[in-house]
Amino acid sequence: MGKFRVEPGGSEAVELTPGESAGLPGVRVLGVSSSEPLKPQRVTVALPPEGFGLRWGTASGPEYVLVVAGGSPYVGQLSMDGQSIAFEDVALAAPGEETLLSVPVWVGWEYNPGNPVSTFLQFAVGDQTSRSTTITIKEAVEE
Repeated sequence: MGKFRVEPGGSEAVELTPGESAGLPGVRVLGVSSSEPLKPQRVTVALPPEGFGLRWGTASGPEYVLVVAGGSPYVGQLSMDGQSIAFEDVALAAPGEETLLSVPVWVGWEYNPGNPVSTFLQFAVGDQTSRSTTITIKEAVEE
């Protein structure tokens, strides 16, 4: 079967403010074989160990969804500890092309870093791993 590599990709960076809208940090999967098809892969996405108030989904509710640019979303299985989501049989792009994968995350309103904090999600696509695009959590603005 075809080979691929995984690297941070999608949006340049994701900026989140506690209690506000979600972002889509992600990775780019690049097919590096020009002739062999890429077989569907298991994709696992994990929150950072430090937490930083990150939650799966949006402020309106949890979502355990893998967004595939130009394709259909995949619904995943949340781990027992809530720290990761697994997605089975994710179809990847044709050889020589790229697939952008991302998951929606937001920061709970109760978390306030005081100063901006940068972190990332950890993606595993088959046996390849990569951090997501950078997530910057900004200080909540008091009104």
